[in-house]
Order: sequence, then structure tokens, then C-alpha cells
Amino acid sequence: MAILVVGYYWRRRGFASENKTAPTLREESLSTPVHRKERAEPGGNMAPAAPAVEGTAPLRTRVASILKLPKKADRDEALQELAAALARHHPAGASEVLRELIARGGEHSSDAYVFVSQFSSEYAQIDVAAAAAWIELLPLSLRFTAATFVAQQWSRADLAAATRWAGGIADQSLRLSILTRMGEELERNADVRAGSTWARLLATTPDAGGTSEIIARLWARGDITGAFQWSVAIEDPAARTAATTAVAAVVAKQAPEAAADWVGRFPAGGLRDQTVSAVAGIWADSNPAAAARWVESLGDQRLLENNIRLIAPRWLQADPDAAQAWIRRARISDETRRYLEALGRPTGN
Repeated sequence: MAILVVGYYWRRRGFASENKTAPTLREESLSTPVHRKERAEPGGNMAPAAPAVEGTAPLRTRVASILKLPKKADRDEALQELAAALARHHPAGASEVLRELIARGGEHSSDAYVFVSQFSSEYAQIDVAAAAAWIELLPLSLRFTAATFVAQQWSRADLAAATRWAGGIADQSLRLSILTRMGEELERNADVRAGSTWARLLATTPDAGGTSEIIARLWARGDITGAFQWSVAIEDPAARTAATTAVAAVVAKQAPEAAADWVGRFPAGGLRDQTVSAVAGIWADSNPAAAARWVESLGDQRLLENNIRLIAPRWLQADPDAAQAWIRRARISDETRRYLEALGRPTGN
């Protein structure tokens, strides 16, 4: 895992080509085919070359016919089928289709979004490096969509290569989005150590502030103490709060009583408010009565009023009699009491 940081900021001469991010689709760049790897078929034989695919004019005709479909669901399905076919047999044709979609509806159209989402998802499963190269030619608004699928697939297949690719993204907001998506994919992985190690390495980079929440979540899964110490040392207040709240949430999932005791000793302020809400919300899933009693015991009326609105719906569902009895006697405002009582009333037919 140590190789993840080596070359992480390979931004000017690494995987990503230098300053080739285009604000708009460029005719010359989109007409350049992206080569994909051949795939081995069962038995060890290489897949035969892709069959000839319709050229530019037929593709434009196909797009025009799809866009004439009156129902959006039918239009979406047809675009998804076309995207999947191009990903498998003729990736270069995707650029022509997308250019046509943008010409007709703009880069923010739902048609462009549907096509890019499906093509990126399919192509990333076939050749993730080529898919990453293709999305660099997209308008920035669509790159966010496409990068999600590439980040997900690449982090599964080769985390080191995916991290180098992410580090080569020039646009900071896109880069942070990709890194966060990679971290979320690692959260689904049973290998806690791998995710924790990746997070600790990311914490040493300049992008740590913008990814503090996902770093803390992954790090805390394998090392709660280390994650907390790193979180509270972050200089930026917003990033510090996000990271510390993430650590509190991880602890709450494992031991809500311990998390409550720890968070309850935080000094008054934004950090305490956020972490209390995180712990209360998680604890309410397993024991809403205990969560309500804890929030009440903090002696902070504002925190009680805010968080009981999160806890009560789950409590009313799990044990309506006990929840309603608490609501009647609790020291809460009349407005909050009326709100909670209304939640507990049976709905009409």
C-alpha cells in the first residue's frame, strides 16, 4: 500500500495528459478513437475483433430516432442500449453520439447524462484506463458523472493505479469527488486494514482537508484513536468538525454508550452539536429510548429539541406507548411536543 503515495501528485506528467481537460467538447479530440484491450474468452482464446459498427451518419440518425421517442423511459432505455453496445464494440463512436446529444439538448440535458452514465459504467468494466482517458474529453459537468463509475471500478481492480489517476486530475473539485467515491467503495470492502491504510496515506496529501470525512471514517474502522487524534488536529474548522463527527459515528455503530460518554464531554459549540446529532441518530436505530434519555441528560435544551425530532419517529415506530409517555412528560417546548404528538397519531385512509 505504500506505493499509493508514490506518484500521487503525478499531475503534470503522469497518467493524465497535461492540461487536456476541455471546458467544452472538442471536435478533434472526440473524433480520436480510444483503444481498448482485448478480453480473453473462456478457454483462453482472445475475443474476436469487434464487428464493423455503423459510421458517423448512421449514428446521428440513430440518435435522432431515439430522441423522437415520446416517453422518457423509452428514450433512456434506448440510449442505455446504444451506450452499452458502443462500449463493447466501438468505443470511439460514443464521442460522436455524445456530441450529437449535446448539440441537440446541451451538456446538462438528461439525455447526455443517461448516455454518459451508461457508457462510462460499461466501458470501465472493459478497460478502465481507457474509460478514464475518455472522460477527460468531456465537459466538466459530465466528467463528474462519468468519473464516479471509473473511480468505483478502478479502485476495486487496482487501488494504486486509481489513486495515481485521481492525483492527476487538475480540477480540485473533481479530484476530491473522485477520491471520496473511491473511499466510499473501500467502505464496502471487508478489508478494513486496506481502507484504513489508504486513508492514512491520503491524510498526508494536500487533498486531506477536502476529503477529511471519508479519511476519518475509513481510518477509524481500523484505528479509532489514531483517527481521532488526526481529526482534532485539523486546522480548518469545517474539515475538523466533519472528520471528528465521522469518527464519532464509527464509534457509535460499534458502541453507542461509549460514543455518547465521549461526545458528551465535548465543550459546547459546533463540534459538540454535530457529534451529538451523529451519535443520537445512529443510537436511535438500535435503542431510541436510550438515545432520547441520553440527549435529555446533556442538559442542553437546544440539543434536546433538535435531536428528539430525529429520535422520536423511530421510537414511535418501535414502542409507541413508551415514546408517547416520554413526549407527554418531557421538558420540551409546546411546539416540539405538538410536532411529536402529531407524528404519533394514526394517519387517515
